[in-house]
Amino acid sequence: MLDITYIEELYKDALNNPDKYRSWIDIHYGGELSTPYRAGLVLTDGWTSNLKGKVITFKTTTVETLYVILNAFSIKSLRLTRIIKTKTKGIRCEFLVKVVDEECSTLVKSLLNNCQIVLRELSKEDLVDLLAGIFDGDGIATRKYIAISVKPEVSRKGRIVYEITTYILDNFSVHYHKSYERVYISVKDLRAKMPTLYDKVHHPRRKTMLAWHLFRISA
Repeated sequence: MLDITYIEELYKDALNNPDKYRSWIDIHYGGELSTPYRAGLVLTDGWTSNLKGKVITFKTTTVETLYVILNAFSIKSLRLTRIIKTKTKGIRCEFLVKVVDEECSTLVKSLLNNCQIVLRELSKEDLVDLLAGIFDGDGIATRKYIAISVKPEVSRKGRIVYEITTYILDNFSVHYHKSYERVYISVKDLRAKMPTLYDKVHHPRRKTMLAWHLFRISA
């Protein structure tokens, strides 16, 4: 696994020397997390419109999301697309990350086309990995709820994320808030029925939130 400090230094260097990162740079370090986890990450943070081949593209402006993507996939490269100046978050780097992953691409396409059939074929561990990838891509944790952003009425991908989440959490206390376009899962329920989710989450900030709200400990 790539250390978070490596990503922080890369990000800082890109801010100071942007021209150095304008062309594609191969990243040769980092591990490869499970295929279901990677699929969950693609469904929330990746571009699913170009899945005809085995190349998947991500766009991110945060160190932590970059950390998760680079550690999830074994074959990847990145390039800086622009420097963004914001009023609330200061100066940010926007990176494109391109990964080559035929196995993950195949699973994502299968979920998009035959979601229920694929979900029934996955093991319990695979389903937890898939949910962890979705949570790392677009989840938050509060004192009472874990929330995952979904847009079932807006996009095909949003409908699939909603379908996956409600399938995996079928016997949980789950509430869909239409206005906020989020699925809310009871922390109490999650603590009792799926405590292993914490071990599968890799996004540093989201893991810290989950640790505190699930177990009242610091990650």
